[in-house]
Amino acid sequence: MNLAEMLEWIASLATLETRHEKAEQFARVLGIDHLIVFAEDTDVDQLLPIAGFPQTLPDGQTWQTFLRACRKSARHTATLCYPVRDQSWNASGISIGSLVIVLLGDPQAAAKACDLIQRTHRGWELFAYGVAGELASAKAARHALDARDAAEQSRRLLLSLDSARRELQDAVVAADQEIERRRIAEAEVSRLLLAEKQFSRLLAENEARLRLAARAAGFGTYYGDVQANQVSLSREFMQLLGLPADHNDTIRLKRLLSAVHRDDRDRVARKMDQSLDPSGNGEFQDEHRIVRPDGSVRWVMMRGSTVFAGDPPARHPSHIAGVAMDITERHRYEEQLKTARHAAEAANEAKSQFLANMSHEIRTPMTAILGFTELLNSRLQSREDKACLETIKANGDHLCEILNDILDLAKIEAGKVDVRRQPHRVAALINHVHTLLSGRAAEKGLEFHVQYDGPIPDLIWTDVKMLRQILINLVGNAIKFTDQGEVRIVVRCHTQPTRLEIAVMDTGIGIPPDDFATVFTPFEQLDNSATRQHGGTGLGLAITRRLVDLLGGTIDVESEVNKGSTFRFTVPTETLPHDQSSPTPATATPATSAASINSATSEDANPNHVSQDDQTADEMPGISGRILAVDDSRDIRFLVQAFVRAAGGEILSATNGSEGIQKWRSYRDKGIPIDAILMDMQMPVMDGITATKQLRDQGFQGPIIALTANALSRDQQRCLDAGYSDFLTKPIDRRELLAKLSHWLGNDAT
Repeated sequence: MNLAEMLEWIASLATLETRHEKAEQFARVLGIDHLIVFAEDTDVDQLLPIAGFPQTLPDGQTWQTFLRACRKSARHTATLCYPVRDQSWNASGISIGSLVIVLLGDPQAAAKACDLIQRTHRGWELFAYGVAGELASAKAARHALDARDAAEQSRRLLLSLDSARRELQDAVVAADQEIERRRIAEAEVSRLLLAEKQFSRLLAENEARLRLAARAAGFGTYYGDVQANQVSLSREFMQLLGLPADHNDTIRLKRLLSAVHRDDRDRVARKMDQSLDPSGNGEFQDEHRIVRPDGSVRWVMMRGSTVFAGDPPARHPSHIAGVAMDITERHRYEEQLKTARHAAEAANEAKSQFLANMSHEIRTPMTAILGFTELLNSRLQSREDKACLETIKANGDHLCEILNDILDLAKIEAGKVDVRRQPHRVAALINHVHTLLSGRAAEKGLEFHVQYDGPIPDLIWTDVKMLRQILINLVGNAIKFTDQGEVRIVVRCHTQPTRLEIAVMDTGIGIPPDDFATVFTPFEQLDNSATRQHGGTGLGLAITRRLVDLLGGTIDVESEVNKGSTFRFTVPTETLPHDQSSPTPATATPATSAASINSATSEDANPNHVSQDDQTADEMPGISGRILAVDDSRDIRFLVQAFVRAAGGEILSATNGSEGIQKWRSYRDKGIPIDAILMDMQMPVMDGITATKQLRDQGFQGPIIALTANALSRDQQRCLDAGYSDFLTKPIDRRELLAKLSHWLGNDAT
């Protein structure tokens, strides 16, 4: 029976003449033997039967005790004996307003009927209101009778005529008022019944909308009785489980759990048990698989709550309710995303491995080309021959710059560049870049100036390597694309928030406005003529843009064709608390503060790095000691031998890591120390990482310097983690090699 039918039965009890008959019919519809409705009579302080069971009631005291128990606990059950044919009945009672509704018969049917009555309590309250009106009418009738009796007595009693008349008038007024109240009550009952019908209609419409939404969204609902171990499923939930439309919509909880995939069943059962725990919050949520009768598997998201009854410690689960949604498509999409992410990560790793291999394959022969060029240059005397070798070296260096640009861009795009901020002197960095590139500007006959607009802080907190590379890229481009005029660096500092602004200005070929959008795009050149005339890969500005982004800054360009360009970037900085901004000269020349330049480079470089500026072109660091060079390339071994011997050291060689370990052991066993080892990373038989770890494990404590063609920072970190002391990136620079050996061997003063 639905709520609308229940309300119609309640309305049928409003007719006094058929009330008992309707109550008996109502009882049969509910599946019980009898239904008796009691109403409270305030005059006699008792509950009087107004509908139902016409037979003689049991002992009045016993009956009133049962009714009072119903009023106290809202719902009450007991077994009552009747004097008619020694019958006994199972009685269940429920109190609603001024009514007590008693159900005689099967306890389970009575419990379900009580649930329906409780859900339609509003209709019963309206019915109680009408019954109250009836009782009031009866009372009014009695009052009217009393009034007539009083009038008759007043006529008989002449002495009390005035008093009797007044009483009669009062009684008539009271009767009229009671009649008016009854009329108002009946009108209110009618209005409420109409509202109830409208509410039922709206409720039915909302239920239809909910079913429509459930079908559209793919979710179903469930409602279960924990004590009865049963759960009712909506049609949508049954479709989700793959059950036919004519299947019973009420199943046992175990049957619902048996539909869960066996790999998920234990977890779902554990969560269900937790949601039924009276000490918990009763919430249930899980995503799991279900297996339909046809064997197909669907992913389901279930979410529900438990309704508890009673107070601790008697608190216990009463009902459960919730929703279930088909998330198979979402889960499939998530799996596809996961697969795509793994594929992207694998592709990224493959790209990194390719870059490492490419770096190794290019840098290894470039080491031989540049190294032997430098070695041969030191042995030749002819200026023409030396000029040819300088051409070879210049082009080799250019190839290395291109390779470095490609690797830098790859590292930035892969997110493998970390910003490492540290204190640094602004003026020293600017002067260092000025000194580094002033020779290139002088070769083209360009003026190269540094200009400070206003005071700047002495120290700032930033990643100085990134800032230096940005400046070198922008100034290098300005010099390359300017044939006459000047290149100028303009520096200013802004406050609130604190940020450093640097502009690189030139009087070069300029950039058309249409190319502003692509000037920072990798591998983009302005036009083919510029490419042919000036060369380059088109990566410098792309790398610059990404470095500025990493520092949290911005960069833009202003340009006019054949008049010049201005690249202006700002980066956020934090001035150190003890610093004071001080005025700086408006211009600086190439001779500006050589001491501050040396100070700047020493702060930013690797603590083990010796700057080339500290040595003149004709001076090379001297070394003393026995060096073991381990590299599978014969050319690299020969080149290192030549460099070390020329610097005064003794050199040994091995072709792979295993051979290097054996050679060190043999010399150690003879009591002949090996002072340092130069170890390649990628070699056959045994690579340098493995060899270095074994050397450290076996007691070698001297410096091990990696000869690596991998310029990625993660590969350099792998060297240090494996036990390397330092690393040299191929192609090997002669001065840097000797400087590192001199440092680690303690020959810095040599």
